[in-house]
Amino acid sequence: MSKEKPASYYEDHFSENIGFQVHYKSSHYYVPWTQVIVFLRKIRPRHILEIGCGTGQLAEYLRDEGFTSYEGFDFAPKAVA
Repeated sequence: MSKEKPASYYEDHFSENIGFQVHYKSSHYYVPWTQVIVFLRKIRPRHILEIGCGTGQLAEYLRDEGFTSYEGFDFAPKAVA
């Protein structure tokens, strides 16, 4: 297990990596996120909490799929902005 990194590490990571600045369908996380959507459709949660939401790509995908009760947070302000 690696040592926890400070928020500045993640801010730099989000700023430097173009993958976090593209539409969610172009993200390398898109395929696993499709499985998340399938699972959520099965369990039909009333609320969704995403810890470490980064730039909000999954949040956008969830919204586009009709999930409306969502909260996400991240400790890297640049990512959230």
